[in-house]
Amino acid sequence: GFRAGPAIDKHLQIGLGVDWYHRTDSEREIVSDTVHVGQTVEVTRELAQATSDQIPLMLFLQLSVGKGLVPYAGIAGEYQFLLLKATDNLTGAGYEANFGGLGWQAWGGLGIDFGRSRVFGEVFINAGDVERDVSDPSQVGTYRETINADGGGARFGLSYGF
Repeated sequence: GFRAGPAIDKHLQIGLGVDWYHRTDSEREIVSDTVHVGQTVEVTRELAQATSDQIPLMLFLQLSVGKGLVPYAGIAGEYQFLLLKATDNLTGAGYEANFGGLGWQAWGGLGIDFGRSRVFGEVFINAGDVERDVSDPSQVGTYRETINADGGGARFGLSYGF
């Protein structure tokens, strides 16, 4: 991810940010298993696979306290995109869709100052639903598909002040 913006004072920053989360999933079945030199080896078949890319665009506010070892916390409002692609390897059927929706993100971390630079580590949560409206010619009207985009994690990096 990337966050940038002006420091209102030495403790408060506002700005814009963007993140990117990539995920790959697959469903497998065990076809057989054998034992070779005491080690079990499973033979599997991939039944289906899916990939998703979630991209939140954020407007954030971050508060930090202290010098040297700096604790900080931030919150952001966001619009997030989710690009989803899936394939059923048994039937060959595919699914590809783009979703969007409002959400929010919050984080807290600890930074170590080195002059104008800072090494940091933080934990975060991301919340919100992404949706899309679908028109189906076989049905009257449209329907809505929704995916819960809640999640969390940890990140680390380097920041620089101008």
